[in-house]
Amino acid sequence: MLWLLSDLRRRDRFVADPDGRVQTTVEEILRTSAPAGLGLLRYAHEDVELGGVAIARSDAVLISNDAANRDGTKFADPDAFDPERKPNLHLSFGHGMHVCIGANLARTELRIVFPALFRRFPHLRLAVGLDDIKILTNQLTGGVDKVPVQW
Repeated sequence: MLWLLSDLRRRDRFVADPDGRVQTTVEEILRTSAPAGLGLLRYAHEDVELGGVAIARSDAVLISNDAANRDGTKFADPDAFDPERKPNLHLSFGHGMHVCIGANLARTELRIVFPALFRRFPHLRLAVGLDDIKILTNQLTGGVDKVPVQW
């Protein structure tokens, strides 16, 4: 929600065609808001070298979905919020055998809630400045403490 409310032009573009823009907007929100934190613990299945660093089979490694989702070799202007980004093959829910079992449910919920909310409250906006919103850093999925709004 913060990605849409933090920029009124962005919000207004979404409100102008919520059903047409919801799918790409949701995917970009997922890409740009993957939790940063320390990363996900995994173990190497084989010896490999990445970026000049040798990783031995069974070594523990931390995987950062946030870093992967902002990789400049995979995403043009990776720090920009661009709902028209194509392709948008992010790793917010993991990949392969480690993909989040709730990924499809989360996508469905977001695709339903954003258009419904903005149809009901098309002028929804933040009631405080972005700097007044507390970012949660003590949870795996991140998030914010609360999002005060006006309509």
